[in-house]
Amino acid sequence: MSNAVKKIIYNLSKVSALLILFLTHQAWAQEITTDNPLLGEKSALRMQRISAYFAQLIGFNVVSLPGVIALIVVAVLSILSILFLGLVFYGGYKWMMARGNEREVEEARAIIRQAIIGLIVLLSSYAIGYFVLYFVLTGGAGEGAPVGPTDNPF
Repeated sequence: MSNAVKKIIYNLSKVSALLILFLTHQAWAQEITTDNPLLGEKSALRMQRISAYFAQLIGFNVVSLPGVIALIVVAVLSILSILFLGLVFYGGYKWMMARGNEREVEEARAIIRQAIIGLIVLLSSYAIGYFVLYFVLTGGAGEGAPVGPTDNPF
């Protein structure tokens, strides 16, 4: 890759990191549980309501650790998808500007081919990860599956 493309990728990664840090309005708060020995159940529930109200009042959404991880994964996948699309456009531009030069045409084809392979790997890894996490989190039963014996024999 040329230095100009490396510089563009480097600057794009810096800008995307700043966007992830500053534009996500999420607060990662510790959960107040009701089994705290210092607080009673009533006090803990009241503190949960107050903290959720205060976080909502100042514009934050209280999310859990899996929510933060999902937000980061979606942001990274979005940035990588934009990067792959940019590489395809760059390869197409390089192909058009080759003016029949076989070496430059092959370089452009290689860029496009590698970008498409990278996009396929990215999407398949997301699909496999989603599939595995879905069945781990639901216990393999799915959302609508019965969890115990039913009265209907059929």
